[in-house]
Amino acid sequence: MKILVHGDSSKSFFQLDDIREKYLADEYHTNDNIDVLSPWYCELTALHYVLKNYPDDVVGIEQYRRYLLDKNATGPIGKEEIELLLRKYDIICGYNEYTTGYIYLWPVQHGYGPCFELFLDVLREKFGQQMFLHFKEYLFGNWHCHGNLMIAKRNLLIDYMVFLNSMFRFMRPRIFNIHECPRMIEYISEFFLGAWLTFYRKKIYFAPWMNINTAVN
Repeated sequence: MKILVHGDSSKSFFQLDDIREKYLADEYHTNDNIDVLSPWYCELTALHYVLKNYPDDVVGIEQYRRYLLDKNATGPIGKEEIELLLRKYDIICGYNEYTTGYIYLWPVQHGYGPCFELFLDVLREKFGQQMFLHFKEYLFGNWHCHGNLMIAKRNLLIDYMVFLNSMFRFMRPRIFNIHECPRMIEYISEFFLGAWLTFYRKKIYFAPWMNINTAVN
């Protein structure tokens, strides 16, 4: 079991344990990596790295300031609880639930509306109307999984990265420069992971999570 915690050398990380390792975005990596895509992929560079360079059957990613909590919300979720949960569920991830509004408000308010519209257009062209409608309906729902705060069996996350990489490949020719959609794939993952999981009828365990120095969510 291996969880890579994404950050850089200027950041203070939460206390790591024996199943977690730092993944420093500003460090040169000699093993198989997609660091060159970091402006678009951000934390997902760590997901690629753990899938390509670690043999563990259970893998995941967290952030230097944000981590998944155990069931009692007393600290980072541990190995035994993860193994127990993955006997019943396909994935463990953080999530947000909205008491007012819906998922799409955040991307629009932060200037990512056009990126998300492009994603949906390409999704319909390449994956068909059924998936497009499912993702669009999800976008106007009141909850989303965190696609940068998750733990699962490696094969599921390999399938998910294949999907994200194919979408990026189809979208990239329509984006003229990085300043149009910085962190594009990371945000798409963060807000659409739940749509992908529910489309393929995966069982999701919604874990509590914490930001350093903030309240439990």
